[in-house]
Amino acid sequence: MWLTLPLAGNLLHTQLHIMKSNIIVYISSYVGLIIIIGIASGFYTSSFLSRLKVLDILNNSLHSGKRKHFFRSSLIVIQLIIFCSFMAGALIIRSQYRFAINKDLGYYNKCILLINLGRDFMGYSSYLNTVKSEPDVIMASGTLETFPIEGQHTFAFTMYPDQNNEKYVTMDLLAVDFNFFKTMGMSVIKGRDFSEEFGSDNYNSQILNETAVKQLGLTDPIGKKVPGNVVIGIVKDFNLFSLYSNISPLSIGISDPKGLTLEQIAVHYKTGTLNSLLPTLQLEWKKIAPNRPFKYKTIEGIIENLYSSEKNLNTIVSIFALLTLIIAAFGLFSLTLFLARSRTKEAGIKKVFGSSENAIILSFLRENFILVSIAALLSIPLVLHFMTQWLNKFAFKADINWWVFGLAYITAAIVVMLTVFYHSYKVSRINPVKALRYE
Repeated sequence: MWLTLPLAGNLLHTQLHIMKSNIIVYISSYVGLIIIIGIASGFYTSSFLSRLKVLDILNNSLHSGKRKHFFRSSLIVIQLIIFCSFMAGALIIRSQYRFAINKDLGYYNKCILLINLGRDFMGYSSYLNTVKSEPDVIMASGTLETFPIEGQHTFAFTMYPDQNNEKYVTMDLLAVDFNFFKTMGMSVIKGRDFSEEFGSDNYNSQILNETAVKQLGLTDPIGKKVPGNVVIGIVKDFNLFSLYSNISPLSIGISDPKGLTLEQIAVHYKTGTLNSLLPTLQLEWKKIAPNRPFKYKTIEGIIENLYSSEKNLNTIVSIFALLTLIIAAFGLFSLTLFLARSRTKEAGIKKVFGSSENAIILSFLRENFILVSIAALLSIPLVLHFMTQWLNKFAFKADINWWVFGLAYITAAIVVMLTVFYHSYKVSRINPVKALRYE
């Protein structure tokens, strides 16, 4: 428990402690569990043995019969169903995580540094110009928020009537600086970008995203006034929030000339230059704002943090899948040993009648192969049901590919076949004379 505590804390996003005052409670619990499990298993075995009839023992009929065989097989199938479900689920979660990390969000998802200015930063223009002058900086601009925004709520909104004034459209608002779209790699697909050559852009111009244009019912919005400001351009839809949320209507405007409403500077830097660029940016920061801490985030870090719960869930489910497979392998190993010993005489008779070693091994493998196939098939509807519900939390999600079920099936089959082969090979090699004398 002490060794695995840091790992468990990281997975659960919390700090876990072993309370010294509770060590006696921990030890008592463990000892109590051992005693309870030992008594329960021992009681079952002793009560079963005490009811046995002498003739059944001498006739070797204890482990024969379809009902007993069905019960033993069912236990293995249940364990394999759990394993296949966990493994397929882990692969689907991993697929969604990779999809979220690598999805095209409508802007650069690499080589973007976001420097936190805080509120009412007086040296915005001076520091922005210093950042732009760095040779490793491709482009820089200001924005109110980091990208993508961490959270599920809008940071500001207004309500505009659509073209027919039949309904109101709730829209997110975003304040940025000039060259923001170029810095982030966003595409203005119609009209124009904000430009310092147009003085009106500072006060009454806005750019809408595609979703806003559709929901407002505008066919040609360029130059039209959507209450308050003139639409000068349309930007291609991008994910303002995480993939949990649909793309919402968005109105983007220029902040005040002094940049007091901007709390971030987005820096598009050259690949591989971040480590050398950061010390320089921090040094210039101390010159302009010595009393403010230098805080920054990379866009890769923000995206990974957004989906850290999915990453941890994948790890947890994978651990459970591994543990289930180990338990199933141990159970199968014991059961196969039991069946192999009970069928030793059968194997000897088969060899006397000309059966080959390969045929005996295949008879063992065939039966267990069927069990794995049944378990894999039964796990599919379970996984589809629960993982579809989990994926429905995302507005953008990866497809459930059938190869995840195939991989879980192949993994389970390999483990089962290797486990069964070990015992069946030993039985197949036994001398027929010794086999017939067995028991």
